[in-house]
Amino acid sequence: MKRLRNLAQKSIYEIVIIVAVALALLLLCIFLLRSDAPDYFMVRLILYLLLFLMVLVTLAIYTVLVVCSYSSANKKLRGIPGFSEERFEREIERSPQLRSVLISSDAICYRGSVVVKAVPLKDIVWAYQEQGKNMIQIYTRDKQKHSIDVFLKKQMGKDHEKAVRYLLRLIVRKNKNAIVGYKDVYADMYKHDFNQMLMRTHGVIVDSVSLEQEYIENDYYHLDFQ
Repeated sequence: MKRLRNLAQKSIYEIVIIVAVALALLLLCIFLLRSDAPDYFMVRLILYLLLFLMVLVTLAIYTVLVVCSYSSANKKLRGIPGFSEERFEREIERSPQLRSVLISSDAICYRGSVVVKAVPLKDIVWAYQEQGKNMIQIYTRDKQKHSIDVFLKKQMGKDHEKAVRYLLRLIVRKNKNAIVGYKDVYADMYKHDFNQMLMRTHGVIVDSVSLEQEYIENDYYHLDFQ
């Protein structure tokens, strides 16, 4: 999937940049600490080789992590009943454009510090906006927690709060019984009686074909982004 693949590629690009900057700084330190001693050349050469090896190993490890996370997210998306790659790409294009987050009627895909993850909307039991932040906390039926930073791309403006509301509305429209909003009782239920939370949120899941049509007919792609 093109959009999901692009999300993973951005992680790799960022890793390359970070490692390149770190390597440049280390090389600068070695250069500044140079000495006129005859055998210093060999010491410096060995340090250069070790640094080069460390860079290759670091890049390899992080690349494997990103590729594996992409593969896992791709598999999770395709495992959603009725999933359509064409609809997925189409809905992402119509939805608010966010940094490192893809929005569709099947799932929210996002890039964390390095890895790419997919969160099926049907699996969400509780979601809320972190107080004072452009961040949504999402809890799923497998008791996993996802912290998603919600920021619009530059061309979309700076009112990131609109995007937060859009996402929370999408969750409710798809997953009718999902809990949206923070209360201490929900936090306590999640920690101490998760089965009750699961029972409470078990209910109607709107199929993505119908939901996409609903968004088009009611212009929710624009009205919900208010």
